[in-house]
Amino acid sequence: MTNASQPTSTNDVQDQTDEDKKKSRGKKFLSNAFNFVAGFAVAATVKTAVTAAVTWACAPVASGLVLSAVALGLSAVAVGGAMGTFAWAKERHQAKAAGLDTPKFWSDENKARMKSSTIWALLGGAAFFGIDAAFFGDDNCVVPAATTTSTVVVDNVVAPAVIVPEVTPAPVVIPEVTEPVFENPLLDEVVCTTPMDFVAEMIETQSETVSQDVLDAFERAQSTNEAVAMQGTKDLAYALFNGDGIEKDASTALQMFCDAASNGNIQAQVDTLYIQFHGLHGVTADPQSAFEAMKSIGDDRAEWFVSEWAKSGMVEASSAATPVSDALAQLKTSTGCGLS
Repeated sequence: MTNASQPTSTNDVQDQTDEDKKKSRGKKFLSNAFNFVAGFAVAATVKTAVTAAVTWACAPVASGLVLSAVALGLSAVAVGGAMGTFAWAKERHQAKAAGLDTPKFWSDENKARMKSSTIWALLGGAAFFGIDAAFFGDDNCVVPAATTTSTVVVDNVVAPAVIVPEVTPAPVVIPEVTEPVFENPLLDEVVCTTPMDFVAEMIETQSETVSQDVLDAFERAQSTNEAVAMQGTKDLAYALFNGDGIEKDASTALQMFCDAASNGNIQAQVDTLYIQFHGLHGVTADPQSAFEAMKSIGDDRAEWFVSEWAKSGMVEASSAATPVSDALAQLKTSTGCGLS
Protein backbone atom coordinates (compact mmCIF):
# COMPACT_ATOMS: atom_id res chain seq x y z
CA MET A 1 0.00 0.00 0.00
CA THR A 2 1.27 3.43 -0.94
CA ASN A 3 1.91 5.83 1.98
CA ALA A 4 -0.54 8.74 1.58
CA SER A 5 1.91 11.19 3.02
CA GLN A 6 4.53 10.56 0.33
CA PRO A 7 4.42 11.84 -3.29
CA THR A 8 3.13 9.11 -5.62
CA SER A 9 5.22 10.09 -8.68
CA THR A 10 8.18 12.12 -10.00
CA ASN A 11 5.71 14.77 -11.20
CA ASP A 12 4.42 15.20 -7.64
CA VAL A 13 7.99 15.73 -6.37
CA GLN A 14 8.62 18.34 -9.11
CA ASP A 15 5.34 20.12 -8.34
CA GLN A 16 6.22 20.25 -4.65
CA THR A 17 9.68 21.69 -5.44
CA ASP A 18 8.21 24.36 -7.75
CA GLU A 19 5.69 25.36 -5.08
CA ASP A 20 8.45 25.68 -2.47
CA LYS A 21 10.48 27.85 -4.86
CA LYS A 22 7.49 30.12 -5.47
CA LYS A 23 6.95 30.53 -1.72
CA SER A 24 10.65 31.27 -1.24
CA ARG A 25 10.64 33.89 -4.00
CA GLY A 26 7.49 35.44 -2.57
CA LYS A 27 9.00 35.70 0.91
CA LYS A 28 12.19 37.17 -0.52
CA PHE A 29 10.22 39.75 -2.53
CA LEU A 30 8.17 40.78 0.52
CA SER A 31 11.33 41.01 2.63
CA ASN A 32 13.09 43.21 0.05
CA ALA A 33 10.00 45.38 -0.34
CA PHE A 34 9.79 45.84 3.44
CA ASN A 35 13.47 46.81 3.62
CA PHE A 36 13.00 49.27 0.71
CA VAL A 37 10.00 50.91 2.43
CA ALA A 38 11.86 51.01 5.76
CA GLY A 39 14.80 52.77 4.09
CA PHE A 40 12.39 55.25 2.43
CA ALA A 41 10.73 56.02 5.78
CA VAL A 42 14.05 56.36 7.62
CA ALA A 43 15.30 58.77 4.91
CA ALA A 44 12.18 60.92 5.29
CA THR A 45 12.67 61.07 9.07
CA VAL A 46 16.39 61.88 8.75
CA LYS A 47 15.72 64.59 6.11
CA THR A 48 13.11 66.26 8.34
CA ALA A 49 15.41 66.29 11.38
CA VAL A 50 18.49 67.48 9.49
CA THR A 51 16.55 70.17 7.57
CA ALA A 52 15.19 71.57 10.84
CA ALA A 53 18.68 71.69 12.37
CA VAL A 54 20.30 73.27 9.30
CA THR A 55 17.54 75.89 8.94
CA TRP A 56 17.77 76.82 12.64
CA ALA A 57 21.58 77.20 12.47
CA CYS A 58 21.48 78.85 9.01
CA ALA A 59 24.27 76.44 8.00
CA PRO A 60 25.39 75.94 4.38
CA VAL A 61 23.23 73.52 2.37
CA ALA A 62 26.23 71.24 1.68
CA SER A 63 26.57 70.47 5.41
CA GLY A 64 22.94 69.34 5.50
CA LEU A 65 23.50 66.98 2.56
CA VAL A 66 26.57 65.45 4.20
CA LEU A 67 24.73 64.96 7.51
CA SER A 68 21.76 63.41 5.69
CA ALA A 69 24.00 60.99 3.76
CA VAL A 70 25.87 59.87 6.89
CA ALA A 71 22.68 59.49 8.92
CA LEU A 72 21.00 57.57 6.08
CA GLY A 73 23.96 55.18 5.81
CA LEU A 74 23.93 54.48 9.55
CA SER A 75 20.15 54.06 9.50
CA ALA A 76 20.34 51.57 6.62
CA VAL A 77 22.94 49.56 8.53
CA ALA A 78 20.62 49.65 11.55
CA VAL A 79 17.71 48.36 9.43
CA GLY A 80 19.92 45.52 8.12
CA GLY A 81 21.07 44.66 11.64
CA ALA A 82 17.50 44.70 12.95
CA MET A 83 16.28 42.37 10.18
CA GLY A 84 19.20 39.99 10.75
CA THR A 85 18.59 39.95 14.51
CA PHE A 86 14.87 39.30 14.05
CA ALA A 87 15.45 36.42 11.60
CA TRP A 88 18.14 34.85 13.81
CA ALA A 89 15.91 35.07 16.89
CA LYS A 90 13.06 33.40 15.00
CA GLU A 91 15.28 30.57 13.71
CA ARG A 92 16.79 30.11 17.19
CA HIS A 93 13.31 29.77 18.72
CA GLN A 94 12.25 27.24 16.05
CA ALA A 95 15.46 25.22 16.55
CA LYS A 96 14.97 25.05 20.31
CA ALA A 97 11.37 23.96 19.84
CA ALA A 98 12.49 21.17 17.48
CA GLY A 99 15.37 20.13 19.76
CA LEU A 100 18.01 21.09 17.17
CA ASP A 101 21.26 23.02 17.54
CA THR A 102 20.67 26.78 17.66
CA PRO A 103 22.06 28.71 14.65
CA LYS A 104 24.96 31.14 15.09
CA PHE A 105 24.24 34.86 14.77
CA TRP A 106 27.24 35.50 12.50
CA SER A 107 26.51 32.61 10.17
CA ASP A 108 27.08 33.12 6.43
CA GLU A 109 23.33 32.95 5.85
CA ASN A 110 22.57 35.67 8.43
CA LYS A 111 25.41 37.89 7.14
CA ALA A 112 23.99 37.63 3.62
CA ARG A 113 20.53 38.43 4.97
CA MET A 114 21.77 41.58 6.80
CA LYS A 115 23.77 42.69 3.74
CA SER A 116 20.71 42.33 1.49
CA SER A 117 18.49 44.21 3.98
CA THR A 118 21.03 47.04 4.24
CA ILE A 119 21.31 47.39 0.45
CA TRP A 120 17.53 47.49 -0.03
CA ALA A 121 17.19 50.02 2.80
CA LEU A 122 19.83 52.22 1.12
CA LEU A 123 17.96 51.94 -2.19
CA GLY A 124 14.75 53.05 -0.46
CA GLY A 125 16.55 56.00 1.13
CA ALA A 126 18.15 56.98 -2.17
CA ALA A 127 14.73 56.83 -3.85
CA PHE A 128 13.34 59.22 -1.24
CA PHE A 129 16.16 61.73 -1.70
CA GLY A 130 15.79 61.53 -5.48
CA ILE A 131 12.05 62.24 -5.29
CA ASP A 132 12.59 64.98 -2.70
CA ALA A 133 15.25 66.71 -4.81
CA ALA A 134 13.17 66.47 -8.00
CA PHE A 135 9.90 67.81 -6.60
CA PHE A 136 10.55 69.57 -3.30
CA GLY A 137 14.23 70.64 -3.32
CA ASP A 138 14.84 74.19 -2.14
CA ASP A 139 17.20 76.08 0.15
CA ASN A 140 17.07 79.39 1.74
CA CYS A 141 18.71 81.37 4.36
CA VAL A 142 17.67 85.01 4.43
CA VAL A 143 19.40 87.95 6.09
CA PRO A 144 17.36 88.88 9.21
CA ALA A 145 14.84 91.65 8.67
CA ALA A 146 16.04 95.15 9.35
CA THR A 147 15.00 96.91 12.52
CA THR A 148 12.66 99.79 11.81
CA THR A 149 14.20 103.09 12.76
CA SER A 150 12.76 106.56 12.83
CA THR A 151 14.43 109.49 11.13
CA VAL A 152 15.19 112.41 13.43
CA VAL A 153 14.64 115.74 11.71
CA VAL A 154 16.67 118.59 13.13
CA ASP A 155 15.27 122.08 12.60
CA ASN A 156 17.46 124.33 10.50
CA VAL A 157 19.47 126.74 12.59
CA VAL A 158 20.65 129.95 10.93
CA ALA A 159 24.06 131.02 12.20
CA PRO A 160 24.57 134.77 12.80
CA ALA A 161 26.11 136.60 9.89
CA VAL A 162 29.78 137.43 10.17
CA ILE A 163 30.80 140.62 8.38
CA VAL A 164 34.26 140.36 6.87
CA PRO A 165 35.81 143.60 5.60
CA GLU A 166 36.28 143.59 1.89
CA VAL A 167 39.92 143.34 0.81
CA THR A 168 40.92 143.91 -2.76
CA PRO A 169 44.01 141.80 -3.52
CA ALA A 170 46.66 143.03 -5.88
CA PRO A 171 46.15 141.65 -9.38
CA VAL A 172 48.33 138.69 -10.26
CA VAL A 173 49.25 138.31 -13.87
CA ILE A 174 49.62 134.67 -14.91
CA PRO A 175 51.09 133.97 -18.29
CA GLU A 176 48.74 132.11 -20.60
CA VAL A 177 49.78 128.55 -21.21
CA THR A 178 48.16 126.44 -23.88
CA GLU A 179 47.76 122.87 -22.65
CA PRO A 180 48.18 120.13 -25.25
CA VAL A 181 45.00 118.24 -26.01
CA PHE A 182 45.21 114.45 -25.99
CA GLU A 183 42.36 112.58 -27.61
CA ASN A 184 41.58 109.01 -26.69
CA PRO A 185 38.44 107.64 -28.32
CA LEU A 186 38.45 104.67 -25.91
CA LEU A 187 37.84 106.94 -22.92
CA ASP A 188 34.69 108.33 -24.52
CA GLU A 189 33.24 104.82 -24.64
CA VAL A 190 33.78 103.99 -20.96
CA VAL A 191 30.73 104.65 -18.79
CA CYS A 192 31.08 104.03 -15.04
CA THR A 193 27.71 103.02 -13.60
CA THR A 194 27.23 103.45 -9.85
CA PRO A 195 24.90 101.19 -7.83
CA MET A 196 22.42 104.09 -7.56
CA ASP A 197 22.44 104.52 -11.36
CA PHE A 198 21.81 100.80 -11.73
CA VAL A 199 18.90 100.87 -9.24
CA ALA A 200 17.41 103.90 -11.03
CA GLU A 201 17.45 101.94 -14.28
CA MET A 202 15.84 98.91 -12.56
CA ILE A 203 13.08 101.11 -11.13
CA GLU A 204 12.40 102.59 -14.58
CA THR A 205 12.23 99.18 -16.31
CA GLN A 206 10.21 97.57 -13.51
CA SER A 207 7.92 100.54 -12.80
CA GLU A 208 4.77 98.39 -12.63
CA THR A 209 6.12 95.97 -10.00
CA VAL A 210 8.42 98.12 -7.84
CA SER A 211 6.93 98.70 -4.37
CA GLN A 212 6.33 102.09 -2.75
CA ASP A 213 8.80 101.17 0.03
CA VAL A 214 11.55 100.79 -2.57
CA LEU A 215 10.66 104.14 -4.15
CA ASP A 216 10.74 105.83 -0.72
CA ALA A 217 14.12 104.27 0.10
CA PHE A 218 15.50 105.39 -3.29
CA GLU A 219 14.36 108.97 -2.62
CA ARG A 220 15.93 108.97 0.87
CA ALA A 221 19.20 107.56 -0.53
CA GLN A 222 19.57 110.78 -2.56
CA SER A 223 19.08 113.06 0.46
CA THR A 224 21.68 115.74 1.21
CA ASN A 225 21.52 114.63 4.85
CA GLU A 226 24.18 111.90 5.00
CA ALA A 227 22.52 109.92 7.83
CA VAL A 228 19.21 109.86 5.94
CA ALA A 229 20.96 108.99 2.67
CA MET A 230 22.86 106.05 4.23
CA GLN A 231 19.68 104.68 5.85
CA GLY A 232 17.95 104.86 2.46
CA THR A 233 20.95 103.15 0.83
CA LYS A 234 20.88 100.39 3.45
CA ASP A 235 17.09 99.88 2.97
CA LEU A 236 17.58 99.64 -0.81
CA ALA A 237 20.34 97.07 -0.24
CA TYR A 238 18.04 94.97 1.93
CA ALA A 239 15.27 95.05 -0.70
CA LEU A 240 17.68 94.06 -3.49
CA PHE A 241 19.31 91.31 -1.40
CA ASN A 242 15.98 89.60 -0.66
CA GLY A 243 14.03 90.60 -3.81
CA ASP A 244 11.54 92.49 -1.63
CA GLY A 245 9.56 94.91 -3.81
CA ILE A 246 12.15 94.85 -6.62
CA GLU A 247 13.97 92.22 -8.65
CA LYS A 248 16.64 90.44 -6.59
CA ASP A 249 20.26 91.49 -7.28
CA ALA A 250 22.62 90.31 -4.52
CA SER A 251 25.75 91.77 -6.16
CA THR A 252 24.41 95.34 -6.26
CA ALA A 253 22.90 94.87 -2.78
CA LEU A 254 26.28 93.88 -1.37
CA GLN A 255 27.91 97.01 -2.81
CA MET A 256 25.21 99.20 -1.24
CA PHE A 257 25.45 97.41 2.12
CA CYS A 258 29.20 98.10 2.16
CA ASP A 259 28.70 101.71 1.10
CA ALA A 260 26.22 102.40 3.92
CA ALA A 261 28.33 100.43 6.44
CA SER A 262 31.50 102.33 5.48
CA ASN A 263 29.66 105.61 6.12
CA GLY A 264 28.62 104.63 9.65
CA ASN A 265 25.15 103.07 9.26
CA ILE A 266 24.94 100.57 12.15
CA GLN A 267 22.23 98.37 10.59
CA ALA A 268 24.24 98.05 7.38
CA GLN A 269 27.33 97.11 9.39
CA VAL A 270 25.44 94.34 11.20
CA ASP A 271 23.88 92.99 7.98
CA THR A 272 27.20 93.08 6.09
CA LEU A 273 29.01 91.19 8.86
CA TYR A 274 26.14 88.66 8.95
CA ILE A 275 26.68 88.02 5.22
CA GLN A 276 30.44 87.65 5.77
CA PHE A 277 29.95 85.26 8.73
CA HIS A 278 27.75 82.86 6.72
CA GLY A 279 29.39 83.40 3.30
CA LEU A 280 26.12 84.24 1.52
CA HIS A 281 25.78 84.85 -2.23
CA GLY A 282 29.38 84.19 -3.27
CA VAL A 283 31.07 86.04 -0.39
CA THR A 284 33.93 84.06 1.14
CA ALA A 285 32.82 83.04 4.62
CA ASP A 286 35.04 84.39 7.41
CA PRO A 287 33.25 83.78 10.74
CA GLN A 288 36.20 84.89 12.91
CA SER A 289 36.68 88.29 11.21
CA ALA A 290 32.91 88.95 11.22
CA PHE A 291 32.67 87.94 14.91
CA GLU A 292 35.54 90.20 16.03
CA ALA A 293 34.20 93.16 14.04
CA MET A 294 30.63 92.61 15.36
CA LYS A 295 32.04 92.94 18.90
CA SER A 296 33.08 96.53 18.21
CA ILE A 297 29.60 97.77 17.10
CA GLY A 298 27.97 97.63 20.52
CA ASP A 299 24.23 98.00 19.74
CA ASP A 300 21.63 95.47 20.96
CA ARG A 301 21.25 93.62 17.66
CA ALA A 302 25.02 93.28 17.24
CA GLU A 303 25.42 92.05 20.83
CA TRP A 304 22.76 89.37 20.21
CA PHE A 305 24.71 88.02 17.23
CA VAL A 306 27.96 88.10 19.23
CA SER A 307 26.32 86.00 21.94
CA GLU A 308 24.85 83.47 19.48
CA TRP A 309 28.02 83.14 17.41
CA ALA A 310 30.15 82.66 20.52
CA LYS A 311 28.04 79.59 21.35
CA SER A 312 28.20 78.19 17.80
CA GLY A 313 31.69 76.69 18.14
CA MET A 314 32.69 78.32 14.84
CA VAL A 315 34.75 81.15 16.40
CA GLU A 316 37.29 81.78 19.13
CA ALA A 317 34.97 83.52 21.59
CA SER A 318 37.76 85.10 23.67
CA SER A 319 39.29 86.99 20.74
CA ALA A 320 39.48 90.78 20.91
CA ALA A 321 37.20 93.14 19.03
CA THR A 322 38.49 94.66 15.78
CA PRO A 323 37.26 97.73 13.85
CA VAL A 324 34.38 97.18 11.42
CA SER A 325 36.49 98.95 8.80
CA ASP A 326 38.97 96.04 8.81
CA ALA A 327 36.25 93.53 7.90
CA LEU A 328 34.83 95.87 5.24
CA ALA A 329 38.29 96.36 3.74
CA GLN A 330 38.67 92.59 3.51
CA LEU A 331 35.30 92.31 1.74
CA LYS A 332 36.24 95.06 -0.73
CA THR A 333 39.52 93.34 -1.52
CA SER A 334 38.02 89.88 -2.07
CA THR A 335 34.73 90.79 -3.77
CA GLY A 336 34.89 94.41 -4.93
CA CYS A 337 32.17 95.17 -2.37
CA GLY A 338 31.27 98.84 -2.37
CA LEU A 339 33.54 99.73 -5.30
CA SER A 340 31.81 101.77 -7.98
